[in-house]
Amino acid sequence: MACTVLGTTCHNGVVFGEPMFEPPNLGLLFTLPENRWLRVMVNLAGTPNLDWARGALFSELGAGGAVFAELERAASSRPAGVDGLLYHPYLSDVGLIAPVVSRGARAQFSGLTSRHGRADLLRAVYEGVAYAIRDCYAAIGQPLREIRLVGGGARSVFWSQTIADVTGTPVVAPLGSEFGAMGAALLASVAIGWSASVRDAALAPRSGERRYEPNGALAGVYDEAFARYRAEREAIVALAAQA
Repeated sequence: MACTVLGTTCHNGVVFGEPMFEPPNLGLLFTLPENRWLRVMVNLAGTPNLDWARGALFSELGAGGAVFAELERAASSRPAGVDGLLYHPYLSDVGLIAPVVSRGARAQFSGLTSRHGRADLLRAVYEGVAYAIRDCYAAIGQPLREIRLVGGGARSVFWSQTIADVTGTPVVAPLGSEFGAMGAALLASVAIGWSASVRDAALAPRSGERRYEPNGALAGVYDEAFARYRAEREAIVALAAQA
């Protein structure tokens, strides 16, 4: 099982039945109840990338929940892959800690031409975070059946579908909010005997979920773009090392 928490940071984790230390000296490893382990790779900036794009590119829209629907409409008006435009979402001052460590790595666009406008830049930001998610899961190296997506970014239908398309993996976004608190409540239900095990509690029916299947017609576009994304990420890290 894989889970991405797309919030202020972007956590990408896979559950294992034994400790997983590969790749070495990278990422995080958490113990879970009932002999399970969670291997996590973190992109230090998740939704702040979209907040930055809103303020820098669409400041006239102001703030509030309605603005995100406008942003989705603008981004979805542009083609997948954005005609070669890429965005690396390393917006944190700390830099990059997965799938490689580079304190000097910074967010940037590449492939920008005179054909691109602000809607293209915006779509590249949505896609760039999705590439970073794929990059983190590639470092873990475990085949994924689906990605459970939570956090503020999971409320976006467009972003959730983009993550499914870019990763080539079904994305499931449970309905609701405050999933950390929900997890604590589920553990409590086991402790007081309402649930037989943590696994039973975690798999119990919920109030519903949204499921996003990857669009196979876009696989070629995103596979080619992801290869460039990784090559350029390596160049960003190499340049940061020289600074």
